[in-house]
Amino acid sequence: MSQPAAMTLDESGGALFIGAKTNQIARFDLKTQKASIVIDGHDGQIWGVVAHNTDRSFITSGWDKAIKVWDPDTHQCKATYEFTDKDASQRDEKTPEKWELQHCCLSYDGKWIAVGTTTSTVAVLSYPDLALKATHFIPLANAKNELEGIEGLRWSPDNKFLAAAHGDAHCYIIAVNADEKGDKITLKQWKGFNHRAAPSHVQWSTDGAFVKCLTRDYEVAHWLLDYGKKTGEFITKIPDPDKVEWQDDPIVAGWDVQGLYQKGWDGTDLNDTALSNDKTLIASGDDFGTVRLHNYPAVDPEAGTAYNGHAEFVVELDFLLDDSCLLSVGGADMSIFQWKVIQK
Repeated sequence: MSQPAAMTLDESGGALFIGAKTNQIARFDLKTQKASIVIDGHDGQIWGVVAHNTDRSFITSGWDKAIKVWDPDTHQCKATYEFTDKDASQRDEKTPEKWELQHCCLSYDGKWIAVGTTTSTVAVLSYPDLALKATHFIPLANAKNELEGIEGLRWSPDNKFLAAAHGDAHCYIIAVNADEKGDKITLKQWKGFNHRAAPSHVQWSTDGAFVKCLTRDYEVAHWLLDYGKKTGEFITKIPDPDKVEWQDDPIVAGWDVQGLYQKGWDGTDLNDTALSNDKTLIASGDDFGTVRLHNYPAVDPEAGTAYNGHAEFVVELDFLLDDSCLLSVGGADMSIFQWKVIQK
């Protein structure tokens, strides 16, 4: 535990509660003179949150190099994996900030957690034991470029591939090959799909045939995947919505999320969306510390309800398995919020 930042005395309970600068709360029993950790949070910015899809728990990742599994009912951290220098590949072992974790996502069978770092590495861990199974460093697209990070990361519907939106203006498909027991995993990267600007969000079609990316110049790019050749073909026309269905949470562009954008915003003010599991509600997080809830699809900016509390950008959200709570993380405010969802 780091240096104390605040203290309060519970006279009736005979305990002193101490809050630390690293998001920990400890309880010191005045009678027994013993201390215990009540809350153990992240020690740095929190950029990833995902609810488990078969277990009532959720996962967070942050710039403190840590992945944590949480119990939403007790608000207790159930497990932690913290990356160390031994986890680095030879290529990036000299990069001090290599394990600042940007995003986390969960395979649809609930077995694997994937995380992307600010310094171009993808890692896969098993759930619930948080055992590190594989890491892959995405090389520089151009040797003269600076090292960029993973901006978005999602599993394919069949849990065999990852799509990584990268700050070097490419989308990368990474094959995830696991043995029958899941003891060994290898990650194999396809050649990247080049965009005019860096993609920030990525989404799969439900049949795994397409990947679409939203880039920083507000282009939505569609790629038709060729699994035999391990390539993607840029599609100039939008796939027919009557024939192509898209998996999981929408990216922050499209007719179904247009109502999430508020008057006077530009394209960078909306950070993330989360679709409820029953697909009736959609939540959004923005640059102003606000979480909004709309009926889905969201077409009217004034039809939603705004909720404040975060002190920084709301960078990622997700609904719990049963839609009873919405989860949000506030990046630099180092906080995780649970919002109770009350259906009227």
